[in-house]
Amino acid sequence: MTERKLKVTKIYDGYVFQLYAQCFSLRELGHSVKEIRFYSLKENKIYTEKLPEENPKMFDKFENTVKAMHAFDVDSFMPSNLQKCQKCIYAELCDRALVAV
Repeated sequence: MTERKLKVTKIYDGYVFQLYAQCFSLRELGHSVKEIRFYSLKENKIYTEKLPEENPKMFDKFENTVKAMHAFDVDSFMPSNLQKCQKCIYAELCDRALVAV
């Protein structure tokens, strides 16, 4: 399975989590996933990642992130990272943004 990105400058955990989620979804649909990778369009380069069962450390991070998402309470969330809010694509829609857009 290949996830195409316009330009890959760094493989963030979230990128790998996206591949894991897609991998599990395809498997639930009965497909066999033998390899997961990113393809950077601008560099014409492939970055292969280990499957979830081959990378226990990253899989644990993935599972912990999923658990945190399930436990997240949007009503009590208050943003605290100004730099993140400044770059957030949803800042204009957020009634709790730290910056005026």
